[in-house]
Parts: sequence; structure tokens; C-alpha cells
Amino acid sequence: MPETAAKRYQNYQAFTFELPEGVTLDTLLQGQLVAVAKNAEGKIIDATGMQLAPVLDALYATGEEGAQNEMLGAVVSGSAATFKLWAPTAKMFHFTFTMIASRKLVMPLA
Repeated sequence: MPETAAKRYQNYQAFTFELPEGVTLDTLLQGQLVAVAKNAEGKIIDATGMQLAPVLDALYATGEEGAQNEMLGAVVSGSAATFKLWAPTAKMFHFTFTMIASRKLVMPLA
């Protein structure tokens, strides 16, 4: 866990683990994570989903280039609008824009 998150969530440090070779934190954060407890025979005895929000915040929202320093949402300047979204693990995003004339324009954004 990044140091900034570790200080804020120090009561969650009940255990630690190392990532397998070739696996990165960025890769893990692109999906759902589940912590699994197994008995000595390897049988699963319990499982729980992991809370990712603190890790996402520590990795992507803080620092000089983090999302906390960005103007997110719709920013209107004159007759133009810029739309910024913070979704660090999103694989796809669709933007729906309804014009005053009730015409609907749907655009996939990168």
C-alpha cells in the first residue's frame, strides 16, 4: 500500500503479501479483488471483497498530477464545453449529450 494510504488506513494492516512476479498493482486494480482464507488442506473457508477506494485515491487522486488538482465535469468557456472524467480503472466510457433541440448524440471517448 502506498505510504500516504498506509498512514490514513493503518488499522487495516492486519496482514501483508507480495505480488507474484509480473503482476502489478495497476493490473490488479482493473478488476474486482477478493481476499480468500484457506485451511491447511487448501479448502476455502472464507472470502471477502476488498475495498479499493483508498488505494485508488492514493495512487491516482493525490500528488501534483492527481485528480484532486483537476477541474472535473463540464467546464464551459464561451460557446465551448470541455468534459473531464476521473475513472482510472475504466475500460470504456460512453458520453451521452442531449442537445436543446432534443437530438441525442452518443460518443465513445478515449
